[in-house]
Amino acid sequence: MIKAALIGFGGIAQIHRYSYWYLSEKMGKPVELVAAFDLDPSKFNSKTKINIPLEEMTEEKDIHFYTDLEEMLSKEEIDFLDICLPPKLHASMTEQMMKRGYSVLCEKPMSHTNEECAIMLKAARESGKTLMIGHSIRFSPHYEYLQSIVESGKYGKVISSLFERYSPPPAWSANAWQMDIRQSGGCLFELNIHDVDYVRWLFGEPKEISGKLESHNYERDTFECGLCYDGHTATVRGGWLTPKDAFRCSYEVTFENAVVRFDGTEITLAENGKAAEKIEVQNREPIIGELDYFTDVLEGKIQNTKNPPEGSAKTIALLNKCLECAFENITLEE
Repeated sequence: MIKAALIGFGGIAQIHRYSYWYLSEKMGKPVELVAAFDLDPSKFNSKTKINIPLEEMTEEKDIHFYTDLEEMLSKEEIDFLDICLPPKLHASMTEQMMKRGYSVLCEKPMSHTNEECAIMLKAARESGKTLMIGHSIRFSPHYEYLQSIVESGKYGKVISSLFERYSPPPAWSANAWQMDIRQSGGCLFELNIHDVDYVRWLFGEPKEISGKLESHNYERDTFECGLCYDGHTATVRGGWLTPKDAFRCSYEVTFENAVVRFDGTEITLAENGKAAEKIEVQNREPIIGELDYFTDVLEGKIQNTKNPPEGSAKTIALLNKCLECAFENITLEE
């Protein structure tokens, strides 16, 4: 049995909690969440509603809650730590825990700086333990399908692609820290990182970049960029602009011989000269797939070729380049 503990118990950590339950109870995976740490004990008895709806958990095993991290580490048998803290704490906490001999799954973004990413990679190398960053849509069946047909070349080369992601402002975070660009980096690092990382994974490193950030209701709450490759430009756009409970994500990719569209609910594929058809994929929360994959890596069943931390560091480097390109478009005084 692989035993995990959460560090941080805010909104996203509760999605992780659900995913451990699902893996164990619904899929029979040998993984168990045994403990959680947070400085704020009120979080242990409350549910933070974010933009991911979940079914009710049943027959959940008891979790031990701690407000003292050292107490949790001394009392619990733990195989890996699942870090769900604000990004400014990712590097230091990952480095500390890996030096103490724990494998680490750390929520995205890896960090905000290239230097801190390098610290995390060094800690992983020197400890010999496993580090993975939570780029969950790499494990979404709807996005895995697109990756499979791009890789196969079945429909020819990609001519154009658009990826969108919109969410209500993340007021659910403690003291609304996600809406403070000095703590979160804004929607670019908190929301649109999903699609920028996915595009980089799908198509590789872009040859040219354009970027634009705007401020409507909050600082840097809207983002758009163009990632240019040979033969096509991938456009990523989105932000914190939608009303409460109106999260949406989508993609549209045009190949030489087909167009594939995901509207946030279903995928349709239209081959040249044929009517569009619905593509059936598994309905699975991406974080469940992410944790399933990570535990297989820890068990030695597979090598982490899908989401290595070196790739996560490259995504942060790319985001910072996008940010540099966008500065000239930011009119808000800092």
